[in-house]
Parts: sequence; C-alpha cells; structure tokens
Amino acid sequence: MKTKILLLLCLAFFFNACQKTDAPLTPPVATSQTEPTDVAKKEKCKDIEGTLDYAITTDFDLECFDCGAPFFDGGNYFGKGKLKHLGKTTSKTTVCLGLLFDENSNVIGVHVENQCCSFFVDGDEIFLTNDPYDLYINPNTGKAEGTVEFDFAGGTGKYKHAEGSFTGDVVNDLQGAFTADIKGKISY
Repeated sequence: MKTKILLLLCLAFFFNACQKTDAPLTPPVATSQTEPTDVAKKEKCKDIEGTLDYAITTDFDLECFDCGAPFFDGGNYFGKGKLKHLGKTTSKTTVCLGLLFDENSNVIGVHVENQCCSFFVDGDEIFLTNDPYDLYINPNTGKAEGTVEFDFAGGTGKYKHAEGSFTGDVVNDLQGAFTADIKGKISY
C-alpha cells in the first residue's frame, strides 16, 4: 500500500513538473535600440518655420462653432506665406473673441476663446487645434501681442496623419490684420 501511494505521489509530481514553466534564470538583456516605428516617425518629423500674414475677409464663412455669450464672432481671416518644409502655405481661420479689462475697466487685450483654423499646402488641408489664449495690447505700438500654441490634428491627402505642434508669435493690428511667426515640428 505504501508503495502504491508513493508511486501515485511520484506520478503527480512528475505530471505537475511537466506543466510548470520556469522563469529564465538570467534576466533578458536590455538594449538601447529604438523600435523601428519610433525611428521612422523621428525621421518623418520636419521643422517648420516662417511667417503667415492674415487679413480679415468676407470671401468665406467657416462657421465652425457658435461663439455664445460673452464671446463674439471675431470674423474670418485668410492668411498666406511660406513655411520651411511646407513651402507656400495658405490658411483660413475664424475666432471667437472676448475683451480683457484691467481693474479700472480699461480694455487691455483680447481673449481668443475658440479658433477654427487650417493650413492648405499643395491642394491638401492640415487641421489645427489650440487652447484659448490672450493677446495683450502693447502700449508702445497699440497692437495686441501674444504667443499661441497649435497642434496638428490630421488632414487630407498626404497630411491625413499629420501630428506635431508649433508656437506662433502673434501681432494683431486690431484693424483686421495680424501676423503669426511660426516655429515647430510636423510629421505625417
């Protein structure tokens, strides 16, 4: 009887050992190589830089959103210029604005609550997104100035998967024109 129990225990141990998966005795070797997809993505990342000049227009109406109180429709603007890597670039944008006041109720700038904007390059469109931002009136020039950050959010054609971001130093003459000095990176 003792022999049979011992034999059963040995068989159970044997079958259990066959099913057990041991962890490797040596840890895997860490490498500093970047995944091929990351390398390819980095190689696609291109610097963009340049200036776009915008003017208010009635040639189109983007109607991307309803501004809603206390904001007001700041109009539609058409921009054009040349950007490093993208080349000749045009842009359409519309904005929802609010006024910024100091403690004495003097207007000191404009708040851009919402902005709908795209770049157009060689027949393709690149979609842009951004968070609200402020432009403050420079007392020396009378122009509203500030910096905005935009993200690329896809597009059409070869820019379908566009991503990256740029900053724009904006100078608005408050008469219907502004410039944006742009610097950033794009991949697609």
